[in-house]
Amino acid sequence: MISRVKAQDWELNFDTSANNLSFKNRVLHLIENLTGYRLFEYKNYKIIK
Repeated sequence: MISRVKAQDWELNFDTSANNLSFKNRVLHLIENLTGYRLFEYKNYKIIK
């Protein structure tokens, strides 16, 4: 299988500059990564413990 993948000779051109988040989204993403809680997210359910 490895030889078949190498035979394809694929080239990935990923533009990292296209991944721009607004300041608001960067802050929300940072808070989510630190706390594990997503602020201002709408949930139509409640988890029953």
